[in-house]
This record gives sequence, C-alpha cells and structure tokens, in this order.
Amino acid sequence: MNGWVFDIEGERGGMTVWFRAATGETIALDATGPVLGVVGGMPYGAGEDVVFEPGDVMLLYTDGVTEAENNGGEQFGEERLEAAIGGPGPSEPAGALDAIIAAVVRFRGTARQSDDITMMLVSREGAA
Repeated sequence: MNGWVFDIEGERGGMTVWFRAATGETIALDATGPVLGVVGGMPYGAGEDVVFEPGDVMLLYTDGVTEAENNGGEQFGEERLEAAIGGPGPSEPAGALDAIIAAVVRFRGTARQSDDITMMLVSREGAA
C-alpha cells in the first residue's frame, strides 16, 4: 500500500491529509468547524465529501507532531514527518505511526515535550 502525508496548517491545531492512491495526488482537507467533542451540543455543518477508494491513506494528527522542538528550538517539521514514513508514503500503514513517534522522540532528544502528539492513520485495503 502506498500513501503520503503532508502537513496543513489549521487554526484548530489539527491536520488531515488524504492520499489518493489511484492518482498519486495529496489532498489537504481543511477544518470546517470547531474541534470535535470539546463543547457539548455544538452544531457541526457538513464538510467536503470524499470517496475513500481502495489503497487510499488518511493521516490525522495534531500540530504537536510537526511543532515538536529539539533543545535548539528547531521544529520537527513536514520534511522530517515525510522522511519518518519512508518518503512517498507508508509501505506498511500499521508501522507508520510507530515510525513517526520514534523519529519525533529521536529528534527531540532531551528536550521536554511541549504539546500533545496525537495521530490516527486510516487506510482502505485493496488495490488502487
């Protein structure tokens, strides 16, 4: 399975990126409402429709991943995130999250974690 992640800057501290395996395109899905589950009874409008095809991969993650800092104040960033999963995408989605966490921890070194690091990877099995 092939996939690709890319960071989108959102004002809500979370990112969602969708890789279309059939076309090889990367699509940043913009947040359209407030953070889910923070305020009870909050109305949510419909976002954009996506068709999740076989081979597609979606990575959802908080800004704590790309904004993790080392002792020099340098951020982990998008390029390191891409490198952590092996370039153009996770060849094995199940191991991609572990690879990202390990890369962030190595990069951070002895620097204190300053934000949450939360991720979820969703993939649809099947040939593209």
